[in-house]
Amino acid sequence: MILINIFKLFQIIKKSVSKRIYRESNFKLFFKFILPFIFITFGFMKNTHYKKLENIYLNAKLNKEIYSGIEIVISKNYSEIKMPIKQDYFHALKAIHGSVYFKMLDDAAFFAAQSVVKDYMLLTASFNITFKMPVSNGYIKSIGTLFSVSERELKAESKMYDSNNELVAFGNGIFKKSKISISSIKSD
Repeated sequence: MILINIFKLFQIIKKSVSKRIYRESNFKLFFKFILPFIFITFGFMKNTHYKKLENIYLNAKLNKEIYSGIEIVISKNYSEIKMPIKQDYFHALKAIHGSVYFKMLDDAAFFAAQSVVKDYMLLTASFNITFKMPVSNGYIKSIGTLFSVSERELKAESKMYDSNNELVAFGNGIFKKSKISISSIKSD
């Protein structure tokens, strides 16, 4: 993946950068284009919007106290949330309760949608889930992707996987802008 990105970078440089810059020494080319690209690719220069959203999520009281150990990564149109399974989340059949599935799927789809909205927080207008199988150990990982943006709403989907990378549930939802500005929310 990284090699493909580096190859694409060189193609872009060849096509779009003036001949003068392209003829510069490899040393200058490295510091002007390649090094910043590597920092962005590996997350050293993470988008501040995504970082703020990640901090908002991780510092929510619910995620700090009940769902401790949860992790999130956000990028454009995408989010990934991973959480260790604890017996605290089990129902009587000794597998995680459906509310945990819902939370993880909704959160992943929500933050995939929120990744492109920088002024106001979104609200979940509707969300549907389909359960495939129970999970009782390891961790769960939900991946959210944004697939539709209109003036009034955003649509995103998410898929949840277990520790063996088996699909255990999936969902999709509609998200709408709230009146709460992102800048008004403390993220630390």
